Amino acid sequence: MKIPKRFKMPKAYYDKPESVYFIKLQKSLYRLKQFGRMWYNCLNEYMLEKDFENNEICPYIFIKKTTSRFAIVVVYFNDLNLIGTHEELIKIVTYLKDEFEMKDLGIFFCLGLQIKHLSNEIFVHRSIYTERVLKHFYINNVHPLSTSMIVRSLDTKKDIF
Repeated sequence: MKIPKRFKMPKAYYDKPESVYFIKLQKSLYRLKQFGRMWYNCLNEYMLEKDFENNEICPYIFIKKTTSRFAIVVVYFNDLNLIGTHEELIKIVTYLKDEFEMKDLGIFFCLGLQIKHLSNEIFVHRSIYTERVLKHFYINNVHPLSTSMIVRSLDTKKDIF
């Protein structure tokens, strides 16, 4: 790593410019280029210890199967999406929290989609994204109006347009 501008060099090293020197990190730091790789290597090692399978084709997917239970862990940058039977998910979350500092966001937000579990259905929407786009174009405070819809026929002979 290059030496940060505010870093105080020892006096013994003043004879050469700072651009000649580098710092060796003992631990990877968040937001550095190698952090993602170091974090994934640590996660991969831990998941393999917990009897998850991982193949070379999809290295970001970890699968654990038994006769009555299954669990799938999908890694997306520094986020984990968990899929599986209820009992197995509870176990996974417990031992992931024991090993890593993490927040359980529940099943709410995945790849820009908001997911809401209702009694008999799953509702997927993008209202946060829509609000962000409206705000970006400064039209988030406008009042909606209803507009009439023109019904068109698929028969070209009957369609007046």
